[in-house]
Amino acid sequence: MGVALAGCACALTKESFIPFSVVLTLAWWFVADRDGNRTRMQKHLLQGAVWILSGWVLSIVTMIGLQWTITGAFVNPLRFGLALHLGHGYFGHFATSLRDRNLWYIFLWLLPTAIPNLKSLPKSWLIPVGATCAMAFVLDVYYGGAPGTVGRALFSIAGPMLSLSSALFLLRVVG
Repeated sequence: MGVALAGCACALTKESFIPFSVVLTLAWWFVADRDGNRTRMQKHLLQGAVWILSGWVLSIVTMIGLQWTITGAFVNPLRFGLALHLGHGYFGHFATSLRDRNLWYIFLWLLPTAIPNLKSLPKSWLIPVGATCAMAFVLDVYYGGAPGTVGRALFSIAGPMLSLSSALFLLRVVG
């Protein structure tokens, strides 16, 4: 219940939370540990799916309510998302985002110490974060974001995990 309510608060702060949370939670649900007692695990997976779906629905309903409050009319979430399409030259924009110095400034200091230890982190963390990072690039290309936009989004998504991996690596080197 708490995760679903947190989704409402997050949807109020940033519209991009909704597609990011959908990708993250869906990827997590698919890679969640499925070993062990199959009957018990199926029950947990079903409960997880119910909470994940309820979080998605509550986030979307929150966004609809916010749009209604602002505009005084129902704004279809699909139309809202389609109206954000400003991108063109998708591959060129993607290449520009990859070459953006802001992206490299953000990650250049962190990646050398984070990458060696990433394999020690659970796949149920790595795969959802990787999928959500891919979604950040998709949304950036779709929206035609300004330089630096994708770097900030990627750091918000992957920064905590990369920082943890880096800290574990440095502890191993020092200790």
